[in-house]
Formats: sequence, structure tokens, C-alpha cells
Amino acid sequence: MTAKFFVDTNLLVYAYDRSEPIKQRRALDVLNRLALSSAGAVSTQVLGEFFVTVVRKTSVALSVAEAYSRLEYYCRFWTVIGVSATVVLEAGRGVRDYQFNFWDAQIWAAA
Repeated sequence: MTAKFFVDTNLLVYAYDRSEPIKQRRALDVLNRLALSSAGAVSTQVLGEFFVTVVRKTSVALSVAEAYSRLEYYCRFWTVIGVSATVVLEAGRGVRDYQFNFWDAQIWAAA
């Protein structure tokens, strides 16, 4: 499977954040299109950030079971890119050369 679009944590979280209905609607539309076309990719880091955020930090949190169900869905339909030594080194280069925050640089490197 070759993905064309790398999904960021914010897009996933907006899909479940009922406090921003316009963003939620747009995010759901994009995510559904990516799932149906198998064009999405996501990193293990993004999936982890998504899980923690929707369980603990959104205005209407998901239950752990609901969040886990969403993880299963995304893992089934999208390419999941693990954090490897190469990704970590590339993230370090992103910090060094472009002054990225390390965690953002790691997502950039995985993409």
C-alpha cells in the first residue's frame, strides 16, 4: 500500500472534538475519503498522541474502548509508519537544520 497523504494528530482529534463542529465535519469528511481510498498514512507517534488526546484532553472525551476502536480502524485502513532509528535521526536533523520542535520533527521525518 502506498499512501499519498500523511495524517497529523490535529486532523484526527478534530474529528472527535464536538466543541468545533465545522472543523469536526471537515475532518470527518477528509478522514472518510482517505480511508475509502486507502490513501492515508499515519505514524505510530500520531496514533499515540491521538489516543491520549481524545481520552483525556477533548471537551467530550472518548472512552478508552471507543478510542481503541478508532485505533483499530485506522491501523486497518491506513499505512502505519513506525518510529525507527532512521526516523529519530532524521528528526534530529530537522531540529538541527530547521529548528523544528523534536516531536513535530519526528512526525515530519516519518512522513
